[in-house]
Amino acid sequence: MKACVWKGPHDVRIEEVPEPSLINDTDAIMKVQTAAICGTDLHAYHGQVPGFESGIVMGHEFMGTVKQVGSKVSTIHAGDRVIASDITACGSCWYCRQGLHWNCASRSLFGYGPAFGESLAGGQAEYVRIPHADTVLIPVPSDLADDRVLFLGDILSTGFLCALNGGVKPGDVVAVIGSGPVGVLTQMSARVQGAAKVFAIDRLPDRLAMAEKFGSVPINFEEQDPKTVVDAATQGRGADVALEAVGGKEPLDSALRVVRPHGTVSIVGVHLEDNYPFSAIDGFVRELTVRFGVGDPMRLASQILPLIENEVIHPDKIITHRLGLDDVPEGYRLFNDRKAFKVLVNVSWSFIEMIRQGGYRDASGVTGNGINSPLKWPPLFHCLRNSPASGISSWCPNPEKNRPEAFLYYFRVTLISHWAPLLSQQSILCRDALKTMALSVAARRERA
Repeated sequence: MKACVWKGPHDVRIEEVPEPSLINDTDAIMKVQTAAICGTDLHAYHGQVPGFESGIVMGHEFMGTVKQVGSKVSTIHAGDRVIASDITACGSCWYCRQGLHWNCASRSLFGYGPAFGESLAGGQAEYVRIPHADTVLIPVPSDLADDRVLFLGDILSTGFLCALNGGVKPGDVVAVIGSGPVGVLTQMSARVQGAAKVFAIDRLPDRLAMAEKFGSVPINFEEQDPKTVVDAATQGRGADVALEAVGGKEPLDSALRVVRPHGTVSIVGVHLEDNYPFSAIDGFVRELTVRFGVGDPMRLASQILPLIENEVIHPDKIITHRLGLDDVPEGYRLFNDRKAFKVLVNVSWSFIEMIRQGGYRDASGVTGNGINSPLKWPPLFHCLRNSPASGISSWCPNPEKNRPEAFLYYFRVTLISHWAPLLSQQSILCRDALKTMALSVAARRERA
């Protein structure tokens, strides 16, 4: 089967790997339909995860159809449409019975090597083995599109938990540190739970624009002091709840600064600091509540699914790019370069189907500013006239002897980077005609 595998820092590739099989009688095999690239994947992409080895299949946001189940799987059946929780748990230990799955001794994270337990192949692949299937898999109604429910398996549950742990209640003023995908879904969740005003604190204009699109008040901390802005809106009190959705010292510092006395700071950002200079006297005098949490789809699905079904929350609105499995490496590049806000992967899409469905969309489109990047025709014609451009050889061995293959790759990259925003606005007929024309030119060049 095809899968996206990690080969080294900034190097992921689509390769043929063995199709998974049942190992334990509580396992299931899923045929993956839809997956996504998550910000957490970038830590592995950069080579920052201890023990991460070449060949690991990436991805922990995915859903699909159950192909096979083990003999002791009782609530999940072949043919069921399911989402996989990003984390696994046994379902029977004391922590699992309390709904605290992250603390299960059998916990792991798909596609993340041995960093959090057993090394499990991820879901950016055609098939994946699911341990403890009765617990880890979440059945979903057939009438809900994949892009509406997929994020329940990770980032939506994480954002919802952040607001839930913050104790957000009707009328609250909430400050959310971070406006990436988790941050924006945290902001959505805070409003669903009753927040009257939500401040979005970040420094990247495109992320702040996305947050503002969904009703948050943007604060660029490089231009304004977040505490000054929040204090001005609350008669000097500060935010009732501060939600930290980034990770790292500075975001946590910001959350502690903007929250009011007797307020709550809820944290779902990943923190790897051994030491953090928290002032105990400040926490005591201000009577602060500080709470860390990890998203738990298995526990929260029953609360979140009805909100999606009844269109109370719209997680699919944060998607900016859609692509097929073959183009996941380019999706990582776009996401890493912050040219994409959220990348969805339809594992079954062919390249032409990806184009039919709108393909890659320019991230500027989410701000309502239209297409900002000009078309760059010369690279394509350079490819047609001469040998493939530099860099192709790493993807296509012997490009001079495999010019059609090299051209197809270059066509993809050119379309991804420059043509798709325009093509996505045209008819399917025009898109197919353009691809046919380009391939015809390449074939004539090869015959010549």
